[in-house]
Amino acid sequence: MVSDPRKHVLDEDNPEWTDEDFAKARPYDELPEDLKRVFKKGRGPQKAPTKRLVSLRLSPDVLERFKASGPGWQTRIDGVLREHMPDRSDHGSVRDAGLEAKYDEEADALFVRVAEGAIVGSEEVRPGLVIDFDASGKIVGFEMLNAHETVAPGAFPPLEARARDER
Repeated sequence: MVSDPRKHVLDEDNPEWTDEDFAKARPYDELPEDLKRVFKKGRGPQKAPTKRLVSLRLSPDVLERFKASGPGWQTRIDGVLREHMPDRSDHGSVRDAGLEAKYDEEADALFVRVAEGAIVGSEEVRPGLVIDFDASGKIVGFEMLNAHETVAPGAFPPLEARARDER
């Protein structure tokens, strides 16, 4: 026999409140001070306040799916958004659409990785342009030397900063 899932199971150590219990209850502000110190009001400050509270409109089906996945659903939404976010840092690096580009200012070289894999060979296809290959001969990335002179204006922001500094 299957039990009725709507049937409420009572916990003998924590019985359900009666109307009389609710009538006796007092707001937090009316508690004695020594009890208030034991039971602090609210969650308190975040240990590492790294996220911001925002209002965000989501499709009902998206919201229902994440909420149905249980506690931590907001963190999971944050993770999905992070996975699909272009990552731009101020350190001469761009990652977007599976590409990763790094600019070495000291060497004035721009490396663009187009695929995962170990680089096992390289070929300079023209002066200042080196193509890197994996073990199967597929292109893994390429490097441009004298990048601030070679890359089209506006294509890579860290190079624009260098070009402005040289003027």
